[in-house]
Amino acid sequence: MLELLGRIAATLQPAKRGLLMALPVFAVLSLLAALGVLPDGMLILSVMLMLWTLLLVILINGFRRIPPQPGPGMPLLRRLSLRLRRAGYWLLGVATLGFTVAVLAVTLRVLVIWLG
Repeated sequence: MLELLGRIAATLQPAKRGLLMALPVFAVLSLLAALGVLPDGMLILSVMLMLWTLLLVILINGFRRIPPQPGPGMPLLRRLSLRLRRAGYWLLGVATLGFTVAVLAVTLRVLVIWLG
């Protein structure tokens, strides 16, 4: 799982700058829609886009460099250190996948309400 998240993060790395520039734009659009300057439909759209952008930025930053798997020839403390670091990344990966599922569920629900 960690290697897959690392490959996804490496693939999305070129888009990071654009995502970081889009995040404040979506925040401003959300604020303007909440203040009534823009229609209410823009609030829903901008909040959802902001959530997905934030999710992608977290994915890119969190899984840029994943510690290698410990080999059998490594010293005991080095193997233990790598296993602990990988366990932390594994927990981050589970949290990221959980957040992705939650954002997907909210997005689908909002789309059903918004379009229906």
